Amino acid sequence: MAQAISQRYLGKGVAAFACHPGVVDTGIWPDWLAFRSWFMLNESQGASTQLYQATAREMDFMDFVYMEPSAGQYPKSVVLGPLAQDAASRDRLWDESARIVSAFSAPLSTA
Repeated sequence: MAQAISQRYLGKGVAAFACHPGVVDTGIWPDWLAFRSWFMLNESQGASTQLYQATAREMDFMDFVYMEPSAGQYPKSVVLGPLAQDAASRDRLWDESARIVSAFSAPLSTA
């Protein structure tokens, strides 16, 4: 969806970003999964990618980027797989989403 938004609003001051927060230990996991802290991020680490995308100055110069957590200080940009790059799938998602929300809102526009 972020790609569809980015494409439709290109040059109109709207940017769209997508991210994978990682596997975050939010407390919803069962207690018997005690080893979860070995491989899961804490809540702050899980939120870092979204916060970076929302606040980093270099994001001002990007129209679309997909990011996920990294071992370093900042999240890393990730190359999308073939299905995620498929324009027909992107457009189908946009159309279906517009159809679903049309009952609750004004029609989506790129104007």
